[in-house]
Amino acid sequence: MNTFRVQLFFVVTLSFLVTTPDAWSMSDGILITNFFLVKDVMFLAVSISVIERNKALLMAQV
Repeated sequence: MNTFRVQLFFVVTLSFLVTTPDAWSMSDGILITNFFLVKDVMFLAVSISVIERNKALLMAQV
């Protein structure tokens, strides 16, 4: 269940990109974010990996 929470945190972090003023800036003609952290991408990848590896166990619990 914790892996779903990590994915929820990732989505909430992404929502800040849309709702926060001045979250985006241009650098050499490329649109970048001012605060998006790479750790959030890593946490999402780990949570998806855990879910995929334990999919049979998760389905048995439902």
